[in-house]
Amino acid sequence: MNYREWQSSLREKIIFQLKNNKVVLLQAPTGSGKTLFALDVAFSVGNKVLVAVRTHNEFYPFYREIANRFHGKRYAFLIGRSNGCLIASEKVKAEDITCSGCEFLTWKKIDFYGSPFETLAKLKKEGVNEKFCPYHSILNSALDADVILVTYPYLFIPSLRDTIGISLDDYVVIVDEAHNVDSLIDLEERRLSPNSINMAIKQSFGLEVKQILEKLKAKVVEITFKEKKFIALSKEKVESLLLKDELDAIEEEASYLSQRMITQRKIVTNHLMSIVKFFNSVKEDRFRVFSSENSIIAKPVTSDQYMSIFNGSNVKAIFMSGTLQPKEYFSSVLGLSKDTFYVDVEKEVGKVGGSYECFIALDVTSSYSLRSEEMNKRFASYLLRIYYQAKGHILAVFPSYEMIEKVSLYLRSVNTFTETPITKVDDLIEHARNTPKIMIMATARGETIRRN
Repeated sequence: MNYREWQSSLREKIIFQLKNNKVVLLQAPTGSGKTLFALDVAFSVGNKVLVAVRTHNEFYPFYREIANRFHGKRYAFLIGRSNGCLIASEKVKAEDITCSGCEFLTWKKIDFYGSPFETLAKLKKEGVNEKFCPYHSILNSALDADVILVTYPYLFIPSLRDTIGISLDDYVVIVDEAHNVDSLIDLEERRLSPNSINMAIKQSFGLEVKQILEKLKAKVVEITFKEKKFIALSKEKVESLLLKDELDAIEEEASYLSQRMITQRKIVTNHLMSIVKFFNSVKEDRFRVFSSENSIIAKPVTSDQYMSIFNGSNVKAIFMSGTLQPKEYFSSVLGLSKDTFYVDVEKEVGKVGGSYECFIALDVTSSYSLRSEEMNKRFASYLLRIYYQAKGHILAVFPSYEMIEKVSLYLRSVNTFTETPITKVDDLIEHARNTPKIMIMATARGETIRRN
């Protein structure tokens, strides 16, 4: 394998730290080769690698490196129950799905060939024809692989990590885009609002449950605040919004609804179950309760419970990002008490990456208050100038899908690929493969083509 200068300089040093069960904190610029480097040093230390990324689309860079650079290494990925279910609607949560009684509740051993999205699409097609569940087939086949790709919840939430059935001591763990560990407390956030209760009322069958929910909605309105800031609420006050027998009645109806959706072969969001899960969360000591924007929010307030898994004496891990927080932040704020080895690549070896040119425009802004048709035309004019000067594909990043749509109206003379909330990385790759030069229109925090 040909190494870049910084990779050659730091490789043995990082391998040494990992072999001594250290947590390595690696900061290196985007495009510097972190993905390849992390996999290389991980395989130099152990035979099994567990990679955690923020979104499913971020599986792709790791899949690409494994397929092209690590011949003989088998990869697998894990998806949520809702992504693998054959009868679930879009935006359904895992908790909305009850597998018991489903006609597809069987699994088969599978091989992971092709990209994650290609594999999943193939499994879903086969699952319908052969009557097996892609989710359970993936879950039961992944442990045979040398590299398992997961999203953050499968690593950081104990109940989901337990479903994999692995010990982190047996793996070298790579946490990609690790600056996002700041938001781990959002992984289990739950909300209760008058609107969500209205949705539950529409789904309920019995008059008794409807009346319970109407009373609950009135009480929620009384104790919530309109302010966008988080205002602490008493857990006892929130728990008292429902009596135990009232919560039991809602749960019974939620379970009935789950089974009915299985029978009808169409699973949608179970708003009744969301209410049950909210109140169960409030009972947990690690959750705190707040009011914000007419909603009650239950969420953990510290990351200690998520990061504590890396404090084990035999755990080897790499946290990497182009904008990684300081070493002290991991210990004092995130609760990583284990000894760490922090590497800022550019401080160690100097600037990495190639040169680039900047085009600075002073007469455009994406500020919401200043958006207008004239501003959209200006953005389009600059993008057209860049497009015709560029030799290859162009990535244009916008703050919202709405702005993409409006600016795109003035770009009809060029080849564009427009991101939507359901765009997959494979869609972009296929389009780019068949088109010499395209303008890729993406959002800054998009779940789809980000980083690819």
